[in-house]
Amino acid sequence: MSQPNKYDELTDEELLKIIKTDKNAESKFYARYKNKVKFFIRKYRMNSLEREDLIQEGMIGLFNAIETFDTGKGIKFVTYASVCIKNRIHNTVNSMWNRRKNEGFLQEDEDVPTEFSPEENAILGEISENLKKAVLGFNPVEKSVLQMYLDKKSYQEIASSLDISTKKVDNILMKIKSILAEKVGDSDIDLRSEFWDEQLKNSIHKGLEDET
Repeated sequence: MSQPNKYDELTDEELLKIIKTDKNAESKFYARYKNKVKFFIRKYRMNSLEREDLIQEGMIGLFNAIETFDTGKGIKFVTYASVCIKNRIHNTVNSMWNRRKNEGFLQEDEDVPTEFSPEENAILGEISENLKKAVLGFNPVEKSVLQMYLDKKSYQEIASSLDISTKKVDNILMKIKSILAEKVGDSDIDLRSEFWDEQLKNSIHKGLEDET
């Protein structure tokens, strides 16, 4: 007979070790964080359908955190997950607002500030630094492709400028997005999105500008 309450005694890190093989642990883990997601979205005024959509986006942020969390960093999972969840919610609300700004979608603040604790800000700073280092590690062609992509050049324009095929451009961008997604903890990052966190965007640009 299962003992559903036994998981209450486990830390997040302990649950993480078993959720892929223990469905009860997985359910408990997601239930634990669903309340945290609901807490994060409490300040936004929206209808029930929008709220449910935002909860789902927050849970996607949690899933991404689970997939990319590094136990060797010496940080608590809750801190890392909070950053991933808040960024996902922040970007989604901004996107919602942009699409529906003339249709009555309201939020407390026009620029939708995301509040991070000092500990979470430290994690965000570490993620930003990791992004910069990743970009610095790209070869010259990869950096050129990334820069032109951020400048909203088409695949054909990038290919023509670098004298490579559009397939090569696509392969390079897939590699770049995969690497950066891992650093950010969001498998669905959109590098061209105007709603991406400014600190994270700036770290990418610094990586492109810094030759050292």
